[in-house]
Amino acid sequence: MSSPPFVSRSWGIANTTGNDGIDAQAKRLWALAFDLQKTYTEASGREMEALLTANERLIHTLHDILRSRNPQEAIAAQSSIVMTLLEAASLRARMWIELTEKILECRANLAGEAGRRETQAR
Repeated sequence: MSSPPFVSRSWGIANTTGNDGIDAQAKRLWALAFDLQKTYTEASGREMEALLTANERLIHTLHDILRSRNPQEAIAAQSSIVMTLLEAASLRARMWIELTEKILECRANLAGEAGRRETQAR
């Protein structure tokens, strides 16, 4: 005897033909949730790495300001701070764009599957 499908097993429902559609939909939603979780985890990791890098550069630049002996050195260090902050903001914006694109891609795939199932049901 084969094991019941995913939903049937977890909900304790007998394996009938009507449960196959529920089971398939649950598997698709689980796969979507898994993909989104993976995407969020990767984006969070990249963002943390970018923030740590920017933090290290800022600390180094602040030391440069404290060691500066003339106004030109202080201005150069301050410019470096602004550049570091702008680069970090740009990197974060790119990461959010990539994350948004991935979410939209997952949503489009899910909608496309729903449309195909609707067409097949007719």
